[in-house]
This record gives sequence, C-alpha cells and structure tokens, in this order.
Amino acid sequence: MYGNVYEEEDRFEKQAIFPKLLAQYAEDFSWNQTSFNKDAVKAGTGRRSLGGCLQPRTLCYTLEVSFFSYTIGSSHSPYSEDSYLRLGKNVARTFLDYYNLQTTTVQPTLLSPIQVQSDEQSEDI
Repeated sequence: MYGNVYEEEDRFEKQAIFPKLLAQYAEDFSWNQTSFNKDAVKAGTGRRSLGGCLQPRTLCYTLEVSFFSYTIGSSHSPYSEDSYLRLGKNVARTFLDYYNLQTTTVQPTLLSPIQVQSDEQSEDI
C-alpha cells in the first residue's frame, strides 16, 4: 500500500491508521511494506493528484495486489479466487473499523435540519 506524505503531523498520523488496521485483519497485507512517499515519478497518479486537491480530511491510498502470490515469512502462498475475496472482505472490515474509530475520536459537523414544506405543515427531517 502507498500513502502520501503530508506536512501536517496530525494528517500524516491519520494516514497511517488505515494500513495498520488492515495489517491486523489481512495476513497477506504487510504494514512493513507500506510506503508513504511523494516521489516525482508518482506525481500524476490518482493518489498523489487527489491527495493534493481534496479536503485535508480526505486521505488517498494505492493498494497493489499481486496476481501471483503473497509472502508470509519465507513462505509464498498463491492467490486464488477465495483469497482475493478474503482480502476484499478484510478491506471492507477495515473501513468499518476505521470509520467507527473516526466517529468516536472526531466530532462530526452537525448540519441543520432540512425544512420540508407540505401543503398541511412544515416539518424537520
């Protein structure tokens, strides 16, 4: 997995949370292989471009997965359809945990209720 490098320490620390969570779920994902960079060669990639133009709370990653195998220790395990499905489930589980963690640590911005006008009355949604 690749992530961006940010000047703001808080944003950089938040960038590391998702890959650390994924490493807890997916045996075929390695936190040690995660790289945070701003290589000039990658300047035109979606991760680098979007990371520079979206809101500061938005984090962008690149997840690369081999078509052949993954390594655990010195052992190579071939990928199969089932192992790709398992990785997808682990990524989804990581998103759930990540956003549950974020909602408990970050106060969400409250929006005012939408006013809906009906013929009989006005009510808040």
